Amino acid sequence: EPVILSPTPVMHPRPTIQFWAEKDNIKSKSNIDSFSQIQINLEELDLHIEESWMFDLWAMYSRLQKKLQAMQKSATRRTVGRARNTHTLGLNEGFAADHSMSQQSNDLIEAFIQTKRDKDDLEAEARASKKIYIDELMLGFVKVNISYIKKSYRNNRSYDNSKKKGMYLHRRAEIFRRWSELGYDEDWTAHDTRKSRNIPDIISAIFPAISSAPVRVSGKALYNVFETWSELVVTLKNYYVKEMLLQFYKIIGSLDVVGNPTQVVSSVVKGARDFVVMPLREFMRSPQNPSRLGIGVAKGTLSLFSHFFSGIFGLISNLSESAGSGVAALSLDEYFKRWHAQQVARHVQHRNQTGKFQSHGLQIIGYAAARPVQDILAGVLFGLSGIIVEPYEGARTKGAPGFAKGIGVGTVGLVTKPLVGICDAFAHISETINDAARSVIFFDKKFKPVTRRRY
Repeated sequence: EPVILSPTPVMHPRPTIQFWAEKDNIKSKSNIDSFSQIQINLEELDLHIEESWMFDLWAMYSRLQKKLQAMQKSATRRTVGRARNTHTLGLNEGFAADHSMSQQSNDLIEAFIQTKRDKDDLEAEARASKKIYIDELMLGFVKVNISYIKKSYRNNRSYDNSKKKGMYLHRRAEIFRRWSELGYDEDWTAHDTRKSRNIPDIISAIFPAISSAPVRVSGKALYNVFETWSELVVTLKNYYVKEMLLQFYKIIGSLDVVGNPTQVVSSVVKGARDFVVMPLREFMRSPQNPSRLGIGVAKGTLSLFSHFFSGIFGLISNLSESAGSGVAALSLDEYFKRWHAQQVARHVQHRNQTGKFQSHGLQIIGYAAARPVQDILAGVLFGLSGIIVEPYEGARTKGAPGFAKGIGVGTVGLVTKPLVGICDAFAHISETINDAARSVIFFDKKFKPVTRRRY
């Protein structure tokens, strides 16, 4: 299973969090904690956020909110009904006595809770007012590679309008679910859930995909720190928030919709660095053997060209993919747009899986030859079929107006859908060249992504 937050795989892993503190017990008093040194270091992290997870969290939150509202309304109805029945039966005195005893019990419980709460507040206030002195506070740099992965949402219930049987079964399931949540006497038809169902579509349209945005916060050294714990936390929070805001341009530069130029620059810089460092490294290993210098030059040159072409064709792939998604949105065909979004999601998933399902060797040649042809054929077939299917579906559902609309949608799709196929073909050709360029570097260590193991 995928992991949301994990250390970046490296050849020689170290503890993710390293903390070192030296407390000076001689200088420490009842109202002050003294430390001669505190060091905190955090290893590089990978943050992977999948769009479908956000949709699932939103669905769970909406369901819990509705359930809570239903329970509150049910409790209110029971209280009102009990009061009315008591008044009708003439048991006001007994009810008043029971209510008085219940009120006394509630007062005792609330007094006990308030006493415990006041005690906790006093202890928290004492801890907050306690001073801390640190001779040397060393904070290591923090680097997080942020990725926002767009995937097709599993819940496609709103798109099953063409399947009457599916609509009927879904309608019955929806009635039963709302009845179980809101109660038998609740007018569940008054609760409009269309807005909550549209939230995933809004999120998907607003937030573009992000690929490994390198957000890095520089380390910080503080000397002779003398503050309360709360003041120290506020100081560190303000520093990290300010540094993160200064790194916002890297997130913008890592958007796939603009081609992810940050990754291109990083790839080219790494290739140029290897071109200079590798010959020197090989020469330092064996200064008496001139052949090692030649091996280092060969490795550096290979790395330079590999990273250069990998970055350039990765940029072309992202731009072509974004162009295809934009043209698909102009096709006016909801089914085609959903189908294309699923294809793009699979492509992104393939790209983010390091070597697990990517093509290697002769498979790259076969993939490069077959996939672009499939993309163009799919676009042409969708365009030609739309000329017939769209007017037919429009006439069957809405009569003459639907037939006219179907002709318009089919005509637009006859132009836009083949263009989508051409853009996808360019994207997949560029992605294949990108994979081939990266696979050429045989000496570059490739690590598998961190996964969650189940036993």
